[in-house]
Amino acid sequence: MLCGICAAGALQANLRRARLPSVRRELSDYLEGDLSSELRAQIKKHLKTCGHCTAVYDGLRNVVRLLSDGRVIELPKGFSRRLYKCFMRPTW
Repeated sequence: MLCGICAAGALQANLRRARLPSVRRELSDYLEGDLSSELRAQIKKHLKTCGHCTAVYDGLRNVVRLLSDGRVIELPKGFSRRLYKCFMRPTW
């Protein structure tokens, strides 16, 4: 289920088959409380020992917090123009 990098603990059999999209999906479900109590307990235990999955989880949690905050961040003058130029710059 989770990382496939550490392949340890109660999730060992499932970890070997995992890929990053499934890791994100499981951690997102964990974050939102959309898991069975058994799977939630397994992931909680896994996060205590796996730095990789903990980093992915922390990143997801931070994105959710930022997007659900509701605050508007004022951008510096000219930011949109500079960002647009970066996107329009050829990549070759």
